[in-house]
Amino acid sequence: MRTLVCDPDDIIVTSGAQQAVDLLARVFVEPGQTVVAIEEPNYPPFLGIFRAAGAIIQPVPVDRDGMIVDKIPKDAKLVLVCPSNQYPLGVTMSVERRRQLYQFAKERHALIVEDDYDGEFRTAGEPLKAIYSQEASEQVFYLGTFSKCMIPTIRLGYLIAPAWAREALVLAKNCTDWNSSPIIQRATARFISEGYLSAHVARMRAVYRDRRAHVVRALAANFGSTLRPVVSNYGLHLTASGDPNIDWDAIAWEAGENGVSVHALTRYYMDEPLPGLLFGLGSESKERLVIAVERLAAIARNEGATLQVRF
Repeated sequence: MRTLVCDPDDIIVTSGAQQAVDLLARVFVEPGQTVVAIEEPNYPPFLGIFRAAGAIIQPVPVDRDGMIVDKIPKDAKLVLVCPSNQYPLGVTMSVERRRQLYQFAKERHALIVEDDYDGEFRTAGEPLKAIYSQEASEQVFYLGTFSKCMIPTIRLGYLIAPAWAREALVLAKNCTDWNSSPIIQRATARFISEGYLSAHVARMRAVYRDRRAHVVRALAANFGSTLRPVVSNYGLHLTASGDPNIDWDAIAWEAGENGVSVHALTRYYMDEPLPGLLFGLGSESKERLVIAVERLAAIARNEGATLQVRF
């Protein structure tokens, strides 16, 4: 689906993207020494992996064109980036930023960890070429997972690694779980080779596009300018930036107590967070998502215990 040129020997099968990042941290992070640049905001489980490995973590801000490459510390040895669909903001890294990042890695002898989160589910236009596809890929490690394009419980992913790094990564893999389930791998291989995966992804692109459109309309109808969707061309989640005078953490907590699961954006930041909420689109129908937004709005309108306005 992403038309990456690689050899079968380049691919290390993992128990999801989470294990792929863990293997990279085990091999390349020297505790207290290795500087890892990570997007701000970021995916907390990946942040936890590098913290556990003893990395020096440096958050790098993200704008509408993705990670701001000029803000990456010069001594960064690993750069973790989510260029297709930045999590959680949903922005796509521009072609120019991708080129700048690759150039940074070449000049600074750094490694790029490219998490192609949601790369299959672009709902408008053609996806941009992966950073891995730029010139020789000796400094790029490409992560993919079947958890999003199939089912989360499959726990199957892959790491495309340069030849020089494979032996160490395979050894690290062998030290953790030896191998991912051969039965799951064989079933997934048949699902791909017989055309079911591409048909499933094509069908789900339309489903997620429809769910997103319904949530965007529901937010406009129930929140107006108080909660504004961040423009994104990918499908499994939607981020909305909120009025900074409203305590979105309190609203998210109260919503959870009333059966509506949303995340406040504060959980994805190391420093000053963007106010707002994140909505998952993967597991509910468009009708139930609209009802959830309406319930959320009712919670926000409660001016008593649940809504705290900051002045």
